[in-house]
Order: sequence, then C-alpha cells, then structure tokens
Amino acid sequence: MRRKSNRVAAGKAAAVRERAGRHPVRLLPLDPGAPPRGRPAQPSSPGERSEALRARVLLAAAEAFADKGYFAATIEDVIARAGMSRRTLYQIFANREDVLAALYEDVEARMLAAIEAGVAAAPDPASKVLAGIETWLMALASHPGLARVLIVDAPAAGPRLARISERAHAAVADLIARLLEVAVAEGRVQRPDPLIPRALVGAVNEVIAHLLRRGERLSDTTPIVLELFIRLVGPPLDGSAVPTLPPRRRA
Repeated sequence: MRRKSNRVAAGKAAAVRERAGRHPVRLLPLDPGAPPRGRPAQPSSPGERSEALRARVLLAAAEAFADKGYFAATIEDVIARAGMSRRTLYQIFANREDVLAALYEDVEARMLAAIEAGVAAAPDPASKVLAGIETWLMALASHPGLARVLIVDAPAAGPRLARISERAHAAVADLIARLLEVAVAEGRVQRPDPLIPRALVGAVNEVIAHLLRRGERLSDTTPIVLELFIRLVGPPLDGSAVPTLPPRRRA
C-alpha cells in the first residue's frame, strides 16, 4: 500500500513539473510581445505614458543588473538599454537604488501571484506545498541572473533593499503558514511552532543564495527543500506518503 502511495505522490510531483514547464513564470516587467523600445505604443493619457516609461526602465534594469550584477552595473547601462535620456529616467526614479527597489517590488508581486496560482491548482495540502515550492524555484531558475540580483545583491544594497527583501520573505512565509493551517485543520500534520514557516523560508533562501554564488543550477533543488519541510514540520499524521522527487543531480 505504501509503495502504491509513493507512486501516486511521485506522479503528482511530475504533474506539477509538467504544468510549470507548459506555463513558465514571467518575472520580467514587460511581456516579450510588448512593442519594441524604439517604437512604443502611443499611450492615451499622461498616466499611461508614465507607466510605459517606468516599465521600460524596469525591464532595462532587469537586463543590465542580471548581465553585470547590481554593483557592477551603472545607471548609464540602464539608460542605454532603455533607450531614453538621463533626464527622462531621473524624472521617474531618483537613483539606481530607487530603480532596484521598484524592480524588486514588481518582481515580488509577479512571483507571489504565480505561487498563489500554483498552490490553488493543487488538490491537497501536501501537493500545494510542493506546487508552491516548485513555482518559486522554477521561476528563479528560469531567470538566474535576475535571481542573483534579488537574492544575493539586493539585501546587501542598503537598508531600504534589506527591508524590501525581508518583506518578500515574510509574504512567502505567511503563505506557507496558511497552507499549514489547512493541513492542521484536516488532521494531516501536527500544529508546528509559529516560527517554522519563517525558518523554512530562511533556510530555502540560504540554499538558493549558496547555489547562485557557486553558479549551480536551481532547478534540481526541490528535493532538498521538501526534505527540509518534512524535517521541520514532521511526516503526515494520516499515514499518506510525502510527495517525492528524484535526488538532486550534482555537478
């Protein structure tokens, strides 16, 4: 019976990965189908024009920071990629840190929306946890340069960025806490210590940062995160199998 349950759980994990592959998470501020920077669509109002210029700067910043790293990239790199004058950029943002803060908040909103969607599509608490983790890691894995900027560079870029980073981690931890409340209500797991979601997010974030610094793949880290989750929260009380994935491939 246990062997059959493990096969079912493994099938759920594969289905989550298949869905993620068909619907990759877009973290960049503009969709690929947006008008070219040199020929932007004519906005119908000053507000729309301002938003279009802001989006151009954020996309250019995402590319420049991901290519060179935040600390090596200059505001001139962003201006050149955005195809606008220095004056225009400074009408929107005060400085390079201001650009990074806005980029982080934009990507954070997209990431949380994608995680919420992945969780909502999963059928049960264990699969919801897996779906959330998979969405989080695969989104970062599909944008490794940007992931390094957000995970490694941003927290070291000053108090403002450190606060934004902490807020993003807290939002993910709150989502995990809500999932655990559902699992507890259904009798799936014991009620964990309230700090467990924050501990899990902190541990996962450190694993991601470590791999990014070493230039390793993020796409094979889900088994590590699942093991962390089970060790922190404990196995299911109802005897159901823990969702499993193949071991991480090592370089």
